[in-house]
Amino acid sequence: GLGALPGVLLIPFKTIPKEPKRNTGDLEQPIAPVLQQHSVTAQKMAPITLLQALKLKRYWGRILGTAGGWFLFDITFYGNSLFQSVVLDQVFGNHATSAPLSGGLQRNLCFQMVIIGAIGLPGYYISVCLMDRLGRRNIQIQGFFFMAVLFLLLGLLYETLTRSTSGRVVMLILYGLTFFFSNFGPNSTTFILPSETFPENIRTTLNGFSAAMGKLGATIGSAAFTPMKASLGLQITMVVCAAVSLCGLLVSMLFVEDRRNKSMDDMDHEAPSSNDTSWASTPMGIPINATDGS
Repeated sequence: GLGALPGVLLIPFKTIPKEPKRNTGDLEQPIAPVLQQHSVTAQKMAPITLLQALKLKRYWGRILGTAGGWFLFDITFYGNSLFQSVVLDQVFGNHATSAPLSGGLQRNLCFQMVIIGAIGLPGYYISVCLMDRLGRRNIQIQGFFFMAVLFLLLGLLYETLTRSTSGRVVMLILYGLTFFFSNFGPNSTTFILPSETFPENIRTTLNGFSAAMGKLGATIGSAAFTPMKASLGLQITMVVCAAVSLCGLLVSMLFVEDRRNKSMDDMDHEAPSSNDTSWASTPMGIPINATDGS
C-alpha cells in the first residue's frame, strides 16, 4: 500500500495542459476537408487489440526488443533475488538450518545481504543521472554485458574463490556487482522502453504485453533456480545466468531502438489502424515501405 503513497502525494501538483490558441482564420476554410481529415486521423489513432497489435509485422522487432529483453532479464534477476540467501549459504559454507544473523562476515547472513544491497543500490541512482545522457538502449546493453561477464566469472572461478576467506569475500563483491549492473542496466530501462517505443494507440497494450513477458521470465527464473542449483550445482547455474544475460545483450543490440532526441509525435504520425496488418519491418523494427501482397 505504501507504494501508492508517492503517486497520491503528487496529485495536487498535476498540471493541466493549456488549450492551444485557435486560429480564427481556419473558420473561413471549407468544413468538408477538415471533417474528412479528422475522420481519417481518428480512425488511425483508434485503439486496437493485443492480437491485432501482435500481427503487425512492422513492430515485431520492437516487440522482441522490449518484451524479449524484459523476459530474459527477469529470469536472472528474480532467480537470484529470491534465492540470494541460498547462494550466500553455498558460498560461505554455513549450511545452517536457520539463517545466521550474528558473528562476522563469514557467518552473518544479514551482514552479507546488506553488503550486496549496498553494492547494488547505487546502480539505480547512476541510471537516473545518466538516463538521458547515455540513453535507455546503451544503459541496457552495458548492463547485460557486465552481468554476463560477472556471472561467467562467478561460475568459472567458483572452486578457486571458495577455497579461502578472502576468495569468498571477492565472490561476495562479484555477486553484489551483478545486482549493481542489473540496476544500472535492464532493471532501470525495461519498464521505460515500451512507453517510448510504440505509437499512442498501441503503447499501453504492448507495454502491458512486455510487462507480462517480464513476469513470465520471473516465474521461470524463480521456479527453475533451486532445482537447477540442486541438480547441476551453483557453478553451472551461474554460467546459465551468464548465457541468459548474453541473450539479453544480443536482443538489446539488435532490436532496441535508441530514441534519444526523437519526438514522440513523429511516432504517433505512423500509428497503425485496426485494418493495417501488412507492414514489413527491418531487424530494428524501424518501418520500411511495403508493397501490397508482401
